[in-house]
Amino acid sequence: MPEYHFQPSKKNGIKRLKCGSFPAKADPVAHRTFYDDILYPLMQKAKNGEITLLFADASHFVMGCDYLGYIYSRVRRFIRTYSGRSRYNVLGALDFVSKKLTAVTNDACITATEVCELIKKGWCCTMYDEAQVKP
Repeated sequence: MPEYHFQPSKKNGIKRLKCGSFPAKADPVAHRTFYDDILYPLMQKAKNGEITLLFADASHFVMGCDYLGYIYSRVRRFIRTYSGRSRYNVLGALDFVSKKLTAVTNDACITATEVCELIKKGWCCTMYDEAQVKP
């Protein structure tokens, strides 16, 4: 049986790409439905100045998850990851229109205290300052 040697090159479209990860329970159909029915209309209202749209989320970066390396491929590959005990936590909020980002970080956990700290950093004031409240 002949032996084949594969040589990555620009000619065949293969290049060195870093592996990424995604949650094991991700549901692309549910995400698309949410985007079409809920998120996109809100984004249009925010662009028109009718509402202030904020995206807020917490990320928990697992320390020691440096096993994701490089592979040669035409497309980027994703590998499932496992939760770990040592994490770096980031709670952030992004204004859709102005792109203003506010974040709170720690190495313990995200609790109501961190949410209150994020609000104190200006999001609550920003939302009410821009709101047109009629007496």
